[in-house]
Amino acid sequence: MSLFRVVHPAPDEAARGHARLSVDNAADLEFARTVHGALSKGGATYGAREIAQLLRERPDIRALNAHVRQKATDAKDLRVAFLIGHADQIAETLPKARELNERGHCGIVYLGDVDAATSELNALGYRVAPFAVSDIETVLPRALEENQIDVLLVDDESWFLRHGRTGLRVHNHRSPLPVIMGRDI
Repeated sequence: MSLFRVVHPAPDEAARGHARLSVDNAADLEFARTVHGALSKGGATYGAREIAQLLRERPDIRALNAHVRQKATDAKDLRVAFLIGHADQIAETLPKARELNERGHCGIVYLGDVDAATSELNALGYRVAPFAVSDIETVLPRALEENQIDVLLVDDESWFLRHGRTGLRVHNHRSPLPVIMGRDI
C-alpha cells in the first residue's frame, strides 16, 4: 500500500493566467510575497483560481515581475562576476546586477571587498566570494574557477589595473575570460 496517490486534475480554465509564478530572482520573490500576503489573510488557503482572480483585479501586483523574461528550458545561464575593489562600489552595481539577473537570467557573483554586504547580497540571491584586494593575484583566479565565471565586470578600471599587476591571469573554466571594464558595463 502506498502512502501517496497520484492525481491528474483537469485544467481549470478559470484559473488560467499568464503570470510568472516561479521564484528565480528578487522581483519574483517580491511578487510571491505580495500575492501570499494578499490571499492568506486570516490563515485562508488559496489556489490557482484565487491567484488568477487577484491578478485580474490587481494589475499592480502582476506588474511586480512582468518585466522578468522567462528563460527557455534549454538556455544556459551565464555566470557574471562583479569585481569590487571598494565596498562603496556595491550600491552602484546593484541596478546592473538586477537587470542581468532578471532580464538575462545571469547568475550573479560578487568578488572582492564585499564582506560588509554579504547578507544583503545573499538576500538578493547573489553569491559572494569575499577576499582582500591585496590578495587579488592569488585569490581571483581561484574564485573565478570555483564559481565558474563566464564574464568578469570591473566597475573601477583604474583600481583593477593598479591591483591587477601584469602577472594576473584572468581565465575561467573555458579560458580566456571576457573582462568588461568601466563605462562599458
